[in-house]
Amino acid sequence: QGDWSSDVCSSDLYLLDPGEMAFNGNVKITTSEGLEVTTEAMKYFQKDQIATTDVAVQFRKDDLSGSSIGANLNAQAHTLVLQREAHLVSEAKPKDPKKKPAPPVEIRSDRANYAELDGVVRFEGNAVVVQGEKTAKADSITGVIDVKARKLQRIEMRGNADLKSLEKGKASELQARDMDFLFDEEQHLQTAAANGGAHAFSLRSEEHTSELQSPCNLVCRLLLEKK
Repeated sequence: QGDWSSDVCSSDLYLLDPGEMAFNGNVKITTSEGLEVTTEAMKYFQKDQIATTDVAVQFRKDDLSGSSIGANLNAQAHTLVLQREAHLVSEAKPKDPKKKPAPPVEIRSDRANYAELDGVVRFEGNAVVVQGEKTAKADSITGVIDVKARKLQRIEMRGNADLKSLEKGKASELQARDMDFLFDEEQHLQTAAANGGAHAFSLRSEEHTSELQSPCNLVCRLLLEKK
C-alpha cells in the first residue's frame, strides 16, 4: 500500500465495489510509521489509499493519543483528518522515574488535521489547550511535533489568544493576538511569548482589577514550569 504501508484487522470484511472494502467490528489500522488507529467501522478505497469512517475513532503514536467523531486516513499524503470533536493528548515521561512528570497537554477543537511527515497538527474551531491549571484558547491552534523525538515541541496560537492560569497564589490571565509556547523534552513549559496587543491581568481577589507588569515578564513568572 505505497511507502506508508499499513495492516488492517477487523471482525468482518465486505467487498463493496472493485477496490472498495468495508470493515466492521474492532477495526484496527497500524501503519509502518507507528500510527495506530482503532474504530468500529471503516471503508477503504484501495486506489487512493484512503480509509474513512463516520463513527468514533481513537489513535495513538508514542506519547501522542487522541480521538474524534469521524476521520479520514490518507496513506499517500501521510495525513489524518479528525472530522468532529477532535481531541489530542500528549504525555511525556521523565527520564528520571523519581521525578514528577509534567501534566499532560490536552488540545480540543471542532476539527483537526495531522500531517505526520511535517509533525504538525492543526486545530480549528473552538480550539482549547489545557495543561494542569493552565487553559488557553484561540481561533486556531497548531501543535508542532519533533519528528525524530516524536514529542510535542511547541504550540502556536493564532487569533484572539487567551491564556488563563488558576495556579494557587498566582492566578492570572494573558490576552494577545498570538501566543507561542515551547516545551522541553519532558514537556515542561520552557518559553512563552505573546505578540500583538498583549495585556496581562491578575485574577487574585486582592488585585482583580489591576493590570500587572509587562506581558513578557508575567508569562515568564507565572507560567514557566519548575523543574
